[in-house]
Amino acid sequence: MAILSDDQKHQINRELGGFTWFDTVKDILNWKPQNIDPIKISNTPLVLRPKSAASSGSNTLVVPCYHNGYLPTGYEACQGAISERQEYIFEYWQYTEGLIYFSHNRATIPPPTWINAGHRNGALVLGTFIIETRDGTPHSESKSILDNKEILADQLAAMAKCYGFDGWLLNIECSIGVLQSEWKGGDPLKQLIERLRENLKTLPSKGKVVWYDALTKDNRRNFERTLDQENLMFAEAAGSIFIDYGWDLSATDDTVELVAGTTLSTHDVYFGSESWGQLGKRTFGVDDLGVKGPGSGTGYGGTATGLAVKELKQRGLGTAIFASAWSSEHFNRGEDVDRFMWGGKPALNSNKPNGPQCDCSTHLQQHIRSDLAANSIVESAQRYPSGSSSFFHTDYAQAVSRLDGQNRVTARPDDEKHYQYHLDRQSIWPVPGQRSAGLQTASDSNAIGVIGARPMEAPSRCAIGVRVSSGSNLKGNIELHKLEAQAIFNLEASITYQRLPESSGLSIHLLVELGRHKPPRYEKLDLPMGSTYKQLNLPNTEDITGIDIAADGPAGSLVNKGNVFLLDVYQITIKPRGSNYSPNTISNVAVTTGGTGVSAHQRIIWSIQQGQTPPDYLPWSPATGPFSHFIISADGEELGRAYALAFAIPQDVSAKWNTVTNSQPKPKNSASVTVKGYAFDGTLLGQLTDTVQLT
Repeated sequence: MAILSDDQKHQINRELGGFTWFDTVKDILNWKPQNIDPIKISNTPLVLRPKSAASSGSNTLVVPCYHNGYLPTGYEACQGAISERQEYIFEYWQYTEGLIYFSHNRATIPPPTWINAGHRNGALVLGTFIIETRDGTPHSESKSILDNKEILADQLAAMAKCYGFDGWLLNIECSIGVLQSEWKGGDPLKQLIERLRENLKTLPSKGKVVWYDALTKDNRRNFERTLDQENLMFAEAAGSIFIDYGWDLSATDDTVELVAGTTLSTHDVYFGSESWGQLGKRTFGVDDLGVKGPGSGTGYGGTATGLAVKELKQRGLGTAIFASAWSSEHFNRGEDVDRFMWGGKPALNSNKPNGPQCDCSTHLQQHIRSDLAANSIVESAQRYPSGSSSFFHTDYAQAVSRLDGQNRVTARPDDEKHYQYHLDRQSIWPVPGQRSAGLQTASDSNAIGVIGARPMEAPSRCAIGVRVSSGSNLKGNIELHKLEAQAIFNLEASITYQRLPESSGLSIHLLVELGRHKPPRYEKLDLPMGSTYKQLNLPNTEDITGIDIAADGPAGSLVNKGNVFLLDVYQITIKPRGSNYSPNTISNVAVTTGGTGVSAHQRIIWSIQQGQTPPDYLPWSPATGPFSHFIISADGEELGRAYALAFAIPQDVSAKWNTVTNSQPKPKNSASVTVKGYAFDGTLLGQLTDTVQLT
């Protein structure tokens, strides 16, 4: 097989992976929304979070900046990809307001995989518009920003609407190459920002613009590292600002004082924390972290980010975490470091086998300091409820699974084989730090609840279990999700599950928490042995605030058995009673060609019934109507999942169809294709099997 260059890999990602970016301002101005390839568009509508009354943490934005975006490995591709290494995934959606996809292209459109995952979890997803020079002098394209300010604002807003994301980070890190008389105190740039913000208000999310603290009102590049009169006009025009790294606490106090007399809220002023800053003087806390062995004096980035978030929470200010994917770039075990950084678990020990290691050995002990665990990000970040005021659904799909040599998924945590990534499948999960916690009610057993996954099996599921070290009786709750669903919608809850043999002798229930009582008040649904679907009508007198699983019964057979899984949960849904999607027709299945050169491929396309009225309070997609996704099969073999009305046939499948063998004496000229479409609440809405001619 020929070795592809990075340019060829990028071409494949553009045509097959669903990636879109623009290299120049001219490219942006010339863009037209017609005939966009459907696989480049996010189809998942934003689940609009209710305003939570349960948390008052720092509003947090994350900017992964993983290897500067659009990786040639294709792990972010719209139909997934196999990687030989562990790539970055984000597991803390309930603690972030939104994700900014960042690269150094002029306009960065977030891949639809990230948009779908973020929207399903209730988080905004923003693109990046950037123009920069090394020394801050005017870029050759900078003047065209103001010369075309109306159309540029309109184009950026139209891109967000067409591709399905929620707004922009505006990062102008150079002076604008105009005369002072043309600059007019920054008014033309302010007008561009205001026009963009106004145009974005037509989005379901109402849009978001974040101004980066780099350009001042007198047209100088200068990182103010606070909110002041130099950047205030642009921050107010945008509605929010990302303050550059390197600030100190006096800057936060000055900002709070200044905000009081502006149109801004303190929650919309995001002080930056750069994860790589833990290695040097590039973020807050350089002089305050203390002296603890080699590498002392590093900043509050990386695993110490939570210390900065804590200070910002106390002042009601937001946080923007830049290079949040640092953990996966800098360490051999990025997942463990990321979970320590966000949730304080697991404890990190570089002396243990498979413990975290990095190249900067003098700083390693600073990265994994045990005292940072108590000041993790989730301790101070705003926690958002899962779902909307009227809808919650999870099928517990994960963003990654491990593959062994036979292309089968394995649960071995230290498997160094390949990884199958499918970021846009990522559903709502309990955050990792809550997946192993003490049971919440009295028990004479020393036991904790355990939440895990079963990646060896399909369909996806959340495995609920316990680890009992002593005692004879087990009684307790395991928290799954926090919600803010409103009783006025007359809600029902449903669960699809399977009791496992180890749970015999125990009573297991789904608990739906009502209101905010102490002690908590629940509606209870018994989950008997077997595998089944059960439904519960909820009272319309109190809001729904949580979902737990309860276990009660003799624990003797579970003592010292390690993690014992009792229950597999496949899906949980909360929605208004009787609010269902209508069956929908899938038609016109065909095979066509797409791409050119190295990206040339065959793809399956189909149509859906148009003109239906969306059901009240249930998600609906401008791109795929009631359909969340489609499962595609050919000749009885499942090929994958699509989030558009098109599916690129994997190259190995096309090659197999075109290979002459004893059992296939000539290339296939037809295939039996099945398309199954599933709604946003998990129900099968439509399917079609048809014989199609291969191109």
